[in-house]
Amino acid sequence: MKKLKVFDSPEKAHSTIPVNTLKKVRTKNFAICLAHTKSGFFATEDACPHMFASLSDGRLNFQDEIICPLHSYRYHLPTGQECKNRTRDVRKFLVEINRNGLFIFLPEM
Repeated sequence: MKKLKVFDSPEKAHSTIPVNTLKKVRTKNFAICLAHTKSGFFATEDACPHMFASLSDGRLNFQDEIICPLHSYRYHLPTGQECKNRTRDVRKFLVEINRNGLFIFLPEM
């Protein structure tokens, strides 16, 4: 696993991505949707598994779900599960936030 540092401090993470917001994070091998809900930060692949729309262009609901902007498919952020089992689950990535910043753990490519 590769540990990707996204922000240098928890304060920077919270100010850049307020609660109920999404942000696209790009790396060489991944496009990641970083979500901030009342439950914390979550990271998923950015492409919706159904038709590959950018999930970071979607919206969040009060159930820790990200809603795809194209067809309103809902993905539960803690599990990655598509809520009605209409398509495959979204790939999720572990997020760690500590005094040194916000990190996303990515598989080696």
